[in-house]
Amino acid sequence: MTGGTAIISGDLFRWHTVTASFAGPDTSEQAALNPFLDLRLDVTLTNDPSGDSWVVPGFYAADGDAADTGASTGGVWQSRFTPPEEGLWHVAASFRCGTGVAVADGPTPGDPAAFDGAIGSFTIGPSPATGRDFRSMGHLEYTGERYLRFSGTDEPFLKGGADSPENLLGYIDFDDTVDHGGSANDLIDGLHRSSRERSPPSPRAESSTAVSHRSTPVSTGSHSSGVSASSIRSSPTISSPAALAPGASQSQPPCNCMA
Repeated sequence: MTGGTAIISGDLFRWHTVTASFAGPDTSEQAALNPFLDLRLDVTLTNDPSGDSWVVPGFYAADGDAADTGASTGGVWQSRFTPPEEGLWHVAASFRCGTGVAVADGPTPGDPAAFDGAIGSFTIGPSPATGRDFRSMGHLEYTGERYLRFSGTDEPFLKGGADSPENLLGYIDFDDTVDHGGSANDLIDGLHRSSRERSPPSPRAESSTAVSHRSTPVSTGSHSSGVSASSIRSSPTISSPAALAPGASQSQPPCNCMA
C-alpha cells in the first residue's frame, strides 16, 4: 500500500459526524489544475462485521481548518460520514486526477494520484445524545409515507416554520461573497451579519472585529456566493487534521497528472 493513512477525527459515536482527512498535493482554490473539478476523492467505508458499505465523496479542504483560518491553499482533502452502525469501520480512499474527473461517470475516471489507496479504521460506539438531539434518533429516511422517519426511533419528522431564505448564502463570513443588487433591503453592503457585526465597533473593540460570529441569516436580496473551502465548517476533532497542513511530514508532492 503506497497511498498512506487516513487521519480520523470527530465524535466516534453512531449517527455523529466523523471526518477522514488525507495528505494530498499542495494546491489552491485558484490553481490551473482545479481541485474541485480535476481532482476527485471517493472514500469507501465498510462496517465489520455486517459488511455494509458506503461510498462517500470527499472535497478539497485547503489547510484542513479553512472554516476558521480562511485559507484557500493547502494539501488536505476530507470526507465526512455519519455512521449508522456501531463497531469497527474500515476506510479506503480513491483519489483520481484528470480533466473533469469530479463530475465524470464511473467509479475510477482519470488516473490514480497522490494518496490513492490510503486506508484507515475507526471504532464507533453508541450515541450518548439524548432528548431532542437528533443524533439520538438516527438518519431521516423516506419510507413511502408523507413524512420522513428517523431510522433509529421510527418516529416521523414533522417540520415546522418557514423554509430557508433564497439568499441564505449572502453572508459576510462566506469568502468572496458580494451583493449584485437585488430587491431593496436594509443590509450593510447587501450581506447578512450577526447582531454584533451589525453595530459599528467601538474603538476599544476594533482589534477584535476579525473574529467571526456566525448566525442564521434571514432577509431578502440577490447575491452570488463564492462558497469556498473556508465555508465548510469543521467537525469537533479527536485528532487534528492540522498535522496535514502544507509542509507537514505526510504531505505529498504536487500532482502532475495534467502535465
